Amino acid sequence: MTLDQDLSYLLYRSRALFSEDDLSNLEILRSAILFNACNSITGFLCRDANFFVQILEGPTHTITALLEKIRTDPRHEDLELLETAPIKARDYPQWSMGYAQATVMPETTFDKMEPAALRDLIKTASISQGRKVIYNLR
Repeated sequence: MTLDQDLSYLLYRSRALFSEDDLSNLEILRSAILFNACNSITGFLCRDANFFVQILEGPTHTITALLEKIRTDPRHEDLELLETAPIKARDYPQWSMGYAQATVMPETTFDKMEPAALRDLIKTASISQGRKVIYNLR
């Protein structure tokens, strides 16, 4: 079996229990990057003042188990699974875990947005952050 068989994605939203500038954001990223890289998971996390939205991609059983682990994380509450479906290819193959804050995405209100709009927002943020990373590496 190759790494890209039985792929799925999921999109969730949850309420953050700490401020945008709290070091907990960095801890979430650090642990996600390490775990995801070792478990064939890719995705992107966005944060506004009050909410997280995240897309995760990977083997179906792996992202399902990860979602259950995320549900128990005390740094957020009210996790709402918005979408999950099989996919043929990854949209975020370059990100073991990408991240953007609402300051990169002005005028966002994650709690009021429909799943399709959140997917578009996350995709736009990933492209913007990718350009920044590439630019900074040159």
